[in-house]
Amino acid sequence: MKELRKKGVDCSLISLSDTELITIEAVRFREKLMINLLLLPKLLHRAAGYDLIHFNAYNSFLAKFVKNKPCAVTLHGSSFGLHEIISKSMSRHRRAYSKHIIERMERMGARACDRVFAVSESVKHQAIKGYHVPSSKIDVIYNGVSLNPRRKSKRELRKELGFPQKVPLLLTVTRGDYTKGTDLLIETCNKMNRDFNAHLLVVGKVPKHMRRPWMHFANPRHEEIWKHYQASDIYLNTSRYEGFGLAMLEAMGYGTPPVSFKVGISPTAITNGRNGFLVENYKVAEYAEAVSKLLKNEKLRKRLGSSAASTVKKRFSASKMADEYICAYKKMLSKEQ
Repeated sequence: MKELRKKGVDCSLISLSDTELITIEAVRFREKLMINLLLLPKLLHRAAGYDLIHFNAYNSFLAKFVKNKPCAVTLHGSSFGLHEIISKSMSRHRRAYSKHIIERMERMGARACDRVFAVSESVKHQAIKGYHVPSSKIDVIYNGVSLNPRRKSKRELRKELGFPQKVPLLLTVTRGDYTKGTDLLIETCNKMNRDFNAHLLVVGKVPKHMRRPWMHFANPRHEEIWKHYQASDIYLNTSRYEGFGLAMLEAMGYGTPPVSFKVGISPTAITNGRNGFLVENYKVAEYAEAVSKLLKNEKLRKRLGSSAASTVKKRFSASKMADEYICAYKKMLSKEQ
């Protein structure tokens, strides 16, 4: 929205208040269904003042109740795609709720909207396969990456953040669950620690039983996360499912080469051996080999990191994302006239 406003688009955000969100959490409602119910009267009250309504994910279900206004939705992932890969790891009640409530809301919303924006080719494929949205109705618009212009040396940042100076530092941004491939991450990093004395910086969390002495944990404010990207040597993306994978692109934007499975935006963003390494899902031995190759060769890390930063600047800028949305909005509105 910041980028759209810079380019002259008058846009507003309709969301829940802090009080409403706290209430949902306190009484343990199934939050996604309740969020839609609370958003609906706000949306209907304000919809007349806008030319176009742009939903995100399952909130597109509300498009069914909007009359005489063009509606679009951005799918940042899909419950269908997620369930295809990890449903067996979910508890029965959570799986049932996800498939019969969230997935159904996304499906009905995507069909009700005039345009569907997918953040990656994989999400587009999921929308076609799982939600039966025609390919002609879908535009792929990549998420934009906003980078802090500040730069410091690894030495300075590691001293400031309290990380060891003379060991290889691997980085991941994770919530530490099965979806994020935490078991695959630990298996890889165990080997990297044995072979190279590499440490792992976790921005987020890892279950207590998976924690190791060579792990460092951080939960920085988003405006400070750039320090952690720049302080690290390699970014590890071991996810089993990603709709996009913004953290990996942020790391690339700061010159940190990635190693990733073929999930989300990775097959589009990474040219294997040029700006990172792309590994077949979920071959841990091959993944570890790719990380080892980077740890053994500092010049290779720097070359791939520099190329990664160029890739993000050219293909994934926030300005480029806003331009593509504006172009799509104009097409939608011209069809209404």
